[in-house]
Amino acid sequence: MENNYLKTRFASVFERDRKMWTQILLLGFLMLFAHLSTYAQPCNPDLAMTITTYDASAETVSDAKIRISGITNGNYKVGYSAGATYSGPGFAALGLYSALTNGFIAETLAAPSAAPGTQYTVRVFNETGSCFTDSTFYLPYVNYNYAPTYVDLEATITRSPAGDVPLGSSVTLTVAVRNNGTLDATGVVYQIGSALDLTMTANSTATGTYVPGTGVWTIGALNAGQTVSLTLTYTVNSRGIKEITAEATALDQIDLDSTPTANPENEDDEAQICITTHRDFCNGDEYTFALVNGNYTGVVWQRSTDNGTTWTTISGSTPNYEIAASGALIIKSVGDYKYYRDSSATSCGYEGCCPIKVIPGLPPILTTPTNEVICFGQPSPAIASTNTQTGYTATDHTLYGISTPITGFLADQGVFKYQWYNNNGPSNNNTNAIPGDSTLALETFPTAAGIYNYRLISVQAGHTSCTDTVDVEFRINETPVAFASSNTPICAEDTIELFSRNDAVNNPINPFGPASFQWWGPDSFTSSDSVTTRLNATEAMEGNYFVRAYYTLNGRVCADTISIPVVINPLPDKPNGIDTTYCRYIAGKRLSAILSVPVIDHTGDSLRWYEASSLADVYAITDKPDTTSLIGYNVGPYADTDEAPGQYKWWVTTVDALGCQSHIDSVIITIRDKPVLPVVRDLAFCQNYPSVPLTATTSTGGVYGLIWYGEDKSVIPGDTAATFPAPATDSVGTFTFWVSQFDTVTGCQSDTADFDVFIKDTPDGPAVVEPTYCLNETPVPLIATPVITNTVSNALNTLTWYWNGTTSGTAPTPPTTLPGASWAYVSQTTLYELPGVDTLNCESPQSPLKITVNPLPVASVIPVSALCIGTISQNNGMLIVTRYRDTDQAAFNIGGSFTAPGTFAVIPATGIISPAAGLPNPTGASQDYTVRIKNFHPGGFECFIDVTVPLVKKDCTCPGGYCEPAVVTKTK
Repeated sequence: MENNYLKTRFASVFERDRKMWTQILLLGFLMLFAHLSTYAQPCNPDLAMTITTYDASAETVSDAKIRISGITNGNYKVGYSAGATYSGPGFAALGLYSALTNGFIAETLAAPSAAPGTQYTVRVFNETGSCFTDSTFYLPYVNYNYAPTYVDLEATITRSPAGDVPLGSSVTLTVAVRNNGTLDATGVVYQIGSALDLTMTANSTATGTYVPGTGVWTIGALNAGQTVSLTLTYTVNSRGIKEITAEATALDQIDLDSTPTANPENEDDEAQICITTHRDFCNGDEYTFALVNGNYTGVVWQRSTDNGTTWTTISGSTPNYEIAASGALIIKSVGDYKYYRDSSATSCGYEGCCPIKVIPGLPPILTTPTNEVICFGQPSPAIASTNTQTGYTATDHTLYGISTPITGFLADQGVFKYQWYNNNGPSNNNTNAIPGDSTLALETFPTAAGIYNYRLISVQAGHTSCTDTVDVEFRINETPVAFASSNTPICAEDTIELFSRNDAVNNPINPFGPASFQWWGPDSFTSSDSVTTRLNATEAMEGNYFVRAYYTLNGRVCADTISIPVVINPLPDKPNGIDTTYCRYIAGKRLSAILSVPVIDHTGDSLRWYEASSLADVYAITDKPDTTSLIGYNVGPYADTDEAPGQYKWWVTTVDALGCQSHIDSVIITIRDKPVLPVVRDLAFCQNYPSVPLTATTSTGGVYGLIWYGEDKSVIPGDTAATFPAPATDSVGTFTFWVSQFDTVTGCQSDTADFDVFIKDTPDGPAVVEPTYCLNETPVPLIATPVITNTVSNALNTLTWYWNGTTSGTAPTPPTTLPGASWAYVSQTTLYELPGVDTLNCESPQSPLKITVNPLPVASVIPVSALCIGTISQNNGMLIVTRYRDTDQAAFNIGGSFTAPGTFAVIPATGIISPAAGLPNPTGASQDYTVRIKNFHPGGFECFIDVTVPLVKKDCTCPGGYCEPAVVTKTK
């Protein structure tokens, strides 16, 4: 076998040495790199750099600084050292230029102690360290020995926002006071002054106390170089220029450039600032920009139209502005305006100049109402303008250059006044204001026809030059007055005559021309004539007729409509003579006529009867029928049914109280023969059994129908069905029904025929005996008892058995081989024999008969032999019942059969039914015991089984070759 030990060992050693050589090579590389950097050459050309030095803040404080800038590459490295040559760290130990803070390479240098100062050399390496550039310079000596000590208070005021502050807006001012001297100040007190209409809402200061009511700011001590501030917040309550001043009023020391120096421009311990709130400009406005002191010597005015970006010097007088004789500026247009008094146009100097902004105002912008024309008497129209001025928008803010956004209206804007005036109209020839009409809607309207001109003037409340005006014309045309008449009332089929005219009085200022007319009325009547007629009037033409008188003026149609009633007394409705067919020999009846159906208009007051063979004969008789005799007045004649079959003709009209007679109608009387009786027969049905519809046989030789009257022949008109509904069978008895027949052609009806329907008693179901068996018990035939005697044979009713899908007259014997319930049914039938009717069998309802086969108990008996203790039997044998039901009971006796009733008891949970003392050990080989187990069923029925088991004798000497363990006791 090859030995691998040396290879493994070598590999292990090589791995360890490989790591060691890697470390040695890395160290050598670093040393070589350091060597190369130490011996880098000066760059050619030199690297760009700028050196700046900062003196120490005091002679004894080491905070002088060297700052380098102008380096073109952030990866260059920078170092410095004291002396004329560089002796600082090499390339590898220096940091990148980009890592310096603000380019400072030294910030804790001591102040030089003698002139010319301390010499330093700064070296800058390129990014690879291959070359460098050195710069040698002096941190100069500074003489700190003769610095003067003094207090110099300087005050400034700044504000936010910086630009124009809109009316009602807030502005925050910061008053800053600094001690620029070298000596601490004490007892410093400042007085803050503010213009009117500035409401202070907040103030705060971290130094001293400020009293808003007096404007006194007590600062107290103010160290050299220390600055303190006071913050004040104001709400601007009016437009214009507001000034805030701050001036020192107390100081324990002397401030050389402040009070009491005569020239205030040299006093830097006081400050002022102005707050300007723009003016709004509407046509006709002028604003005067005046200096409070009235001194305009050297004042130059300027104007800007691009929100203060560029300013133009202005002078003289133009439509946009004017320099007043006093030197003040009169502003006549929008723009920014300011002044200055020194030599610089971009500086405001001591005066502060406070530019003022003038922006477009918010005049009302009214919409012009529509000129209106109405007819006299019509409701006044809605004449109203709308003010669409909604205030400033975001676009306006940008345009005006106001830093604080303006939305909507400022506090002194947005409230507009309105007034309506007469405007020299033809009917309101003045320019008076209309009292009470001070809204956008005209409220007061004229009440006469004419032409009215109105003017609405709106001004902004408090700025009345912000105004707008609209005009509107309102015309009221005179309304026609329609008049109409007719020849009403008239009778039907007469001519209707209609007349109309315009009764209106013409208006001299707004006259109207000839009127036109338009008629309309019932039954689609129309006409465009002022006088018109309708021929052959009918009842449909009766009602209200309307006439419209109208003309068109100023583009408006004015009209008047009236109605007149036209009454057309209609003819009475033509009577509807009832053509009647009578069967011969019926009782005589009067002829009759009724109104048309439906009723058209009204009935007459009497009937007029005419007997004639044709209508021409009627007109030949008379134009005015008999109105005196009974038959001629309001009733018809009798129809004579004894006449031979045939037709007879009469005529009839009606006349109303106005003497109008209706159209005539005919009455035809037809006499027909009378049919004979239909053929009927008696019927019989069983009680509560279905019956069939009743029938009758009509006569032959024609087409006849039946009329059924049921059990009451006085019920008219009867039922003309082919059969009568099947009679009810719920009541036993004899019921008589009535029926007649009629000729379907002539309508003549026979006399009524009657027949009887017998409803016979249906017997009740027979009495039955419901048997109960135990499983496999020997059954007997089922038992039912008929109870009603047959009326035909005078014998018992016949029984019919229904069993297992079969029908039999013999009682079946049920099987008992399966436990459970089964059903049989049995009925009894009564036989009836009726005169004239077929024999009737009435079967009773089926009596149900339940056969119950109860199951036997299911149980086993376990005999347990007696125990032995030693060789002595304990006589404690047991009988144990298993697989039994909880409700089962058991009893037992000695022997192979159950011979004695015994005492039955519920089987305990243990199943042990033998006495608690136990059963004796048999004397022979075994002893039989018989146990009877019985169950219970509803109604007290019970089933049982007998189980015989042997109780085997226990051999206590050594039963089964097994002996009980011996008991060993210590005797000595």
